[in-house]
Amino acid sequence: MARFTSVHPLHFTEPPLRFQLEGDHFVLDTDEDAVIDAMRALPAEFHVVEVVSDDLEERTIPQLQAYAVEYGIELSGASKKADIVAAIRSHFTAPEQPSGGEPDTTPVVLASSDADAESQPVDAVDDHGDTE
Repeated sequence: MARFTSVHPLHFTEPPLRFQLEGDHFVLDTDEDAVIDAMRALPAEFHVVEVVSDDLEERTIPQLQAYAVEYGIELSGASKKADIVAAIRSHFTAPEQPSGGEPDTTPVVLASSDADAESQPVDAVDDHGDTE
């Protein structure tokens, strides 16, 4: 199971997925490999962050370094376990909420990952179920 958070209410129509409001951010829980890969591949401007199940303290330094390589996390010369753990956690920390405290509820349209439809947007559905 993977958990992703966003400051935006992202919606997919194919497959039908929706980030759900949870506190001051939106959350998507999934165990579908294709969805996990798509979420990990989103550009930074989507502000989608993967939440890590935190067993980092139990891992060895070589395991933490391998984990950082797997997720493309820059360790910036961190060699102590505490520094490596801090760098990994920092990488997966959700972005700060924009000032004002209210989440941005503007739906975001994601491009299809289908090679034949690279430039075709996926229909977004707003909070009222209307297709945009």
